[in-house]
Amino acid sequence: MNVRRLVCACLVLTGFVGAAPAWGWGAAGHRIVGDMAWHRLSPAARAEVDRLLALDAEYDSLANACIWADAVRSDRSYRWASRLHYLNIPKSESGYDEDRDCKPKTDCPAGVKCPPRDCVVSAITFYLDVLRSAEATDGEKLIALKFVGHFVGDIHQPLHAGYARDRGGNDVRVEFKHNNTNLHTLWDTVMLQNMGRWTDLAESLNNDLKDSEVAARVKVWAADVDPANWAAESNALVPELYTLIPKSGRIGDEYQAENTPLIRMQLQKAGVRLAAVLNTALAKTEVGEKGAEK
Repeated sequence: MNVRRLVCACLVLTGFVGAAPAWGWGAAGHRIVGDMAWHRLSPAARAEVDRLLALDAEYDSLANACIWADAVRSDRSYRWASRLHYLNIPKSESGYDEDRDCKPKTDCPAGVKCPPRDCVVSAITFYLDVLRSAEATDGEKLIALKFVGHFVGDIHQPLHAGYARDRGGNDVRVEFKHNNTNLHTLWDTVMLQNMGRWTDLAESLNNDLKDSEVAARVKVWAADVDPANWAAESNALVPELYTLIPKSGRIGDEYQAENTPLIRMQLQKAGVRLAAVLNTALAKTEVGEKGAEK
């Protein structure tokens, strides 16, 4: 399978729009995350990704498959998954607390296997367990792969671990280069659009990871495979995103320049960690009793 077809394209660009649901990194960001992860997958993990995606006639690559998690948000039968893309931590608190920030799931439809709790941390943990399971069918593992590829990207967008009171920045109106938008969309897509072609940015970020001075940092990222830690880490970044907004709400090149290093680092972390969890989950997978089922 072509490497570029296995790039994770988890979102459709929303552009300059009004307040919107919490989508996560835009298409460019998720493509970059997937590209970095693909380059770091073990041969065994790559083979399993190929095998599972070969079962899907519509989403025949990881790039397309990662879009699925957002594509089904408009499908009433997947309404139960809407809260799995993010979590909220109170502004007055620090760190992630499962009981406080990820309530038990109460809207799982009959016959559907859902995460036990209703946030992105629980979702990643649950679907990684499905990928590791010898009892799960191939159809279940395919869905799990689609969700994991998407959600690992989501949790590294800081505002997906933001505040409930403004819906992760969706209700924070800003103006960027004379275009009205909101803080969440600015981080999802707008600033990434201004950073150039995603292919060039992915190449730059991948090359940075090869630098000997970065190697130690990459090892630390790859060793941390706990989504709860990722959530706390993203949430710790959130206050600064607000502090840098001028009182006028008019954001320009200065805000972009201040945050570009952070955007690059979060994309790199997501790519490294997606590869790490997939390498572990798919290292010794077994086909379940109904493995051929789609």
